[in-house]
Amino acid sequence: MRIYGVGVVRNEADVVGQSVLWAARFCDRIFIWDLGSDDNTVEILRSLPAEKIRVKEKPGTPYRSALRGEIANQIRADLGEEDWIYILDADEFLVGDPLPVLQRARRCGAYLVGAWQANFFPTEKTLSELDRLGEEQWCRIPLEKRLRYYRLEWFEWRFIRMSPELQWITEGDYSVFRLSSGAFPKRCREGMVVRHYRYRSPAQVRLRYRTRIEAAGSGARRFRYESTPDFRALVRPARRLVRWPEDQPELVVPRAEFMRARIRLLYWRVRRKVARMQEQHRERRVTTSEA
Repeated sequence: MRIYGVGVVRNEADVVGQSVLWAARFCDRIFIWDLGSDDNTVEILRSLPAEKIRVKEKPGTPYRSALRGEIANQIRADLGEEDWIYILDADEFLVGDPLPVLQRARRCGAYLVGAWQANFFPTEKTLSELDRLGEEQWCRIPLEKRLRYYRLEWFEWRFIRMSPELQWITEGDYSVFRLSSGAFPKRCREGMVVRHYRYRSPAQVRLRYRTRIEAAGSGARRFRYESTPDFRALVRPARRLVRWPEDQPELVVPRAEFMRARIRLLYWRVRRKVARMQEQHRERRVTTSEA
């Protein structure tokens, strides 16, 4: 079994070296496309071990989530039935060793293994520390120590088994997975967790906002959580988040938080399905009235 990481980045210099080296602990090789960074993201990536980490510059390419699948399809000739693609995001850190989970997934015939995103947020205490130390000194604190409050807020496929019968379709904004028979690939019931640091510092949030606005001008999709360049506006009350205790060397998500996240995700899926049904009903009514 081999694991190849694939990722797309732009202007992630403050975190990309750390996250890619983190992934390199379990990835045999890593392939990254840079979509036109104007900070030193590319220089940082090229300073990492070249025998394991390959970087290709793709300036001007509009961001799509499905770009990761394009990378995977380009390298799949080197992968076999037992090998996996890891979808690597520059601001994410996988919790734990994925190998046991992937081995169990393979034994049950699964093609897709997902991960919950533990999204970390600044709190009122974060702002107090930031004001006391100043941004430059505060940013010297390791990322995993300066942001300790999170919520499980999303679930995405993070490992894909590159069987010859798996089709990774990348024409749209998002990847679509099918088997050559047309069936949906089997999903693993067991999930993992990634620590996700979307908001890391005031300067990073401003750069992130500018990068996303520029990308949107080139045709990339906008996301609702990119609504402000103001780090302070992203603060959440600590009482509404889960704290990662200092005595835990790695994140251990409480069972209650998993239950809350599953209920929230189910609610979102039901609402989306109802909205689609309502839209289809409206379209049928319009078609009928025109006829």
